[in-house]
This record gives sequence, structure tokens and C-alpha cells, in this order.
Amino acid sequence: MKRFKVFCVLMILFFTMTNYSYALQQQQNDSVGKHSFIINEEVAKSENITVENLTIELSDEETKEQTEKGIIINGQGTAQEATVAEEIYKKNTLSSSGNATVRAELADLSMNSLTAEVQPFEVGETANFEFEMANYGGTTAFNTYVYLTIDDDNIGGFNIGSILPGYTYTFPLMIDGITEGTHEIILNATSISLETDYSNNIIGEDFVWQGVPDLVAKSFNTVSGDTSFVEGEAVAFTFSVKNEGTGIAEGIQNYLLINGQEFAILSYPSLNVGSTLTCSFSLTFNSPSDYNLQLYVNKDHSIVESNYNNNTKTKAVTIISEWAYLDYGWSTTTIPIQPYSYNDVWQTPMDASISNWNDAVGLEVTFYKDSSCNNTVTAEYRPEEWYGLYDPNESGNELISFDITLNSRRISEDATNVSNFIQSVFVHELGHSIWLRDNPPTGLDSIMYHFRDRNTMTEPQEYDIDAVNAKY
Repeated sequence: MKRFKVFCVLMILFFTMTNYSYALQQQQNDSVGKHSFIINEEVAKSENITVENLTIELSDEETKEQTEKGIIINGQGTAQEATVAEEIYKKNTLSSSGNATVRAELADLSMNSLTAEVQPFEVGETANFEFEMANYGGTTAFNTYVYLTIDDDNIGGFNIGSILPGYTYTFPLMIDGITEGTHEIILNATSISLETDYSNNIIGEDFVWQGVPDLVAKSFNTVSGDTSFVEGEAVAFTFSVKNEGTGIAEGIQNYLLINGQEFAILSYPSLNVGSTLTCSFSLTFNSPSDYNLQLYVNKDHSIVESNYNNNTKTKAVTIISEWAYLDYGWSTTTIPIQPYSYNDVWQTPMDASISNWNDAVGLEVTFYKDSSCNNTVTAEYRPEEWYGLYDPNESGNELISFDITLNSRRISEDATNVSNFIQSVFVHELGHSIWLRDNPPTGLDSIMYHFRDRNTMTEPQEYDIDAVNAKY
């Protein structure tokens, strides 16, 4: 339901309505199922993307304004009865030879016409009217009120004082705040004086208000809120578009662009003022890469809007190759490790290695020490050529426990920065416990590469963080 305020001005005099609301029932759109979602097959093939699980919802929101104002006439309050001076209004003496003749003894108010300067009115602009009222009776109509009704809703009334017999009066009327559509404006005149005929006291006319839509891309995101996903897994997206303008939008086209290419078009019949269109769908990215998605509403400007600067939203996602992962990993995002104790040369960088994972910006996993767990870390002299060894105990895809061994001999022999070297090896081995495989198929920096510089790379890289988050 819509509410609006009405303001009427009578030449020099003016008034405002008291404790009113105007209700307009929004037209219900039953065309939710009459949409279309067209895929650009060429782009879908070149980007290796498939679409599924498309759903569309429509919600009508009520825009409500509550305004309370007292009637004001010529700057005076409602308790003041105004007597209309003759020089205030345009008036003409009635001709007794015409169709309207003056009838003696009683008053007879008549609403003769209600006209508008222009039609249709623009929503949001003041609608200017003029109405003509006469007193066909032989006596004055004292304490005359005119009541305004819009679409059967009583808006309020205003006192125009005394209407002299044998005269016509022309009044301006200004109304603000009416919503889009055709509305009936009704004026009804009454007074405290008796009348010979009450049937001519009312007049009603239909007038049209036209609005301008404003389609706003309100949101565009993944349903989970994540930005990293594994290749071949369906990624659920949702977006919403709201009409914040004053007119109905018809023939809406929502464009979905991927890496600058038009991937799909969602066409929708119409969207009422204040209504929100929500669309959910899933995309399966079958090639690892970074993808920039853009929602662009009314991209071709086929719908005239009051503002085109709020029609877009973007979302970037990273798709990680399935070959970046082992077949097993820790099942939760909190991974326990048995406490260990070494001299400062080893203890400090080993503790720093755990912090390097835990402090990584945006990472969703945490390592912590727990003496009751079976996951061990050992630093010892080993004759083998490896720097670190990860020994998992898995069952299917689930990692039951793991043992990590740091080869103190090889690390000490090859390190130019022992602390950094220890961190690089330990951070790498911890990566295996959270699914990460050696030498991932990416050209980006990774702590999981064997050929990294262990004297300088001590933390998980952005690719590693994205890969872990995508898995969990």
C-alpha cells in the first residue's frame, strides 16, 4: 500500500491535511514464471562454464510515509473560521437567463468542473488543478467546506468560508505525492446552510500520473559469501534488483558478463515501484582461473530511468584446479598439533610457522596445540635428502592423523637464513594436512612449490589461501 501527502493551495490561502493516509494497492505481477534466461553458448563454451538451478523471486515492498499536519488557512489555525473576502477569488455573477438560474430562499452549492493544466502528471511533481464552484441559491452558504477524496480514500477537508449567492468561484488546487497510475479525484462541498439540492455538490474526474523507474542493482554475491572455489564444483550466486523510481519498469533485461563478455541475459516482464527482483543460479567453472562477473541492469538503456549510475554490481571469484589438492585432508577448519619443545633456534621459527598460517589474511583454518591429539611434529637429524617429510594416516578422503618430520641436517646445510628456511619447510608440510598438493598447476606463487626460495618465502601465498578456502 502506498501513502502520500496532499497539499492544496487556494490562491493566497493554503492548507494541509490532518492525520491522513492515502492507500494505493500495488498491481500484483503474476508473471514470475514468464521470464527468460538466455545463455551465450559461445562464451559458455570458451569459458567452459555451465548454468543450473535458476530461481527467481519477486517481493513487493511497501513505501510508507506518515505525516501529520494541521489545517492552515491564511496562516491561521484550524480553530479560526475564515470568511472569504470577495476580492480573493475569481468570481462571476450568474446569468438568470442561462441554464443555471438563481433559486431563492435557500443556498445551493454546485461543483461545476474539475480540470487540470496538463495531462498526464509526472510523479513527483506538483499536480495543478482548477475547480469551479457556484452558489445557485438565493442565500449565502456559510462555513463552506470542500472535502478531497482520492480513489475512495478520504484525504481531508478545508474551509473556504462563505459562498455568496449568484456567483461562481474558481479555485486552484495543488496535489503532491500521488503514485503512478490513474486516480479518481473527488471534491465534495458542504456548508452549515440548508440547500435546495445536494446532488450537485460533488464532482469526480480521473487523472493520470506517469512515473519514471529507477532500477538499482542492490546486490550480487555468492550465496556462501566465499570468493574461492574448486574447479568443477557448482558455485551458487544470487543478485537482487529493486525499482526505486516512481514508475513501473517494463521489459527488464539483466545482463551477466563474465570477464567482459556477455554470458547471459535474464529478461523479466515488469517490476513495480518498490518491488525487488531476486535471482539465484549456479555456475560450474570447469577451468581454473580468476573470473570477474558483472551484473548490468538495463545495459542497453531500453528503459528510460531517472538514474543509470546504479545499474551495476561486480563479483570476482577464483577457481582452483582440482589438481591442486590431495585426495585427503583434515575434515574441519581447526587442526590440532601435539606440543613440541626445542632450543630457540628451532622452537621460535616452528612456532612462527603455525602463526604464519593462522595470521594469513582471509584464511578460514586455524592450527593449535593440543597434547591429546595424535598429530606430531619432530625436528631431527636424518640422512635422507629431503627437507621435510609428511606422513599421513588417512581413511578415504579423511585425514585421521599425521606426522611431520623436519630434517635438521639438510636444513642446516642449505640454509642461508635458518629461521626462514625452517618456516618455509614447516609451513609447506602443514599445507599438506589441509589438502594442498605439491607443485600446484598454477603460474602464481605458492608455498607448495618445491622450487620456491626457502630462504625468503615463509608464509602461505595468496594462491594457497584461496585454495584452502575453496576446499573448506
